[in-house]
Amino acid sequence: SKRGKTFYGCSRYPECDFVLWNKPLPEPCPLCGAPFILEKTTKRTGTVRSCNKEGCDYKEKVAATA
Repeated sequence: SKRGKTFYGCSRYPECDFVLWNKPLPEPCPLCGAPFILEKTTKRTGTVRSCNKEGCDYKEKVAATA
């Protein structure tokens, strides 16, 4: 982005304006079956995987690796 923050766009970027701030993982949501889930890592909460689909409440904290 203009401010140096990492973002993820589709393979047709910049013609396609679909972007995500959190890292998409190529595995389906175990609750709703959405084609991908998102992974976000912060110092405060650690790594959390969640579904981006509206209405789906899937959220999973990932154990830290040593």
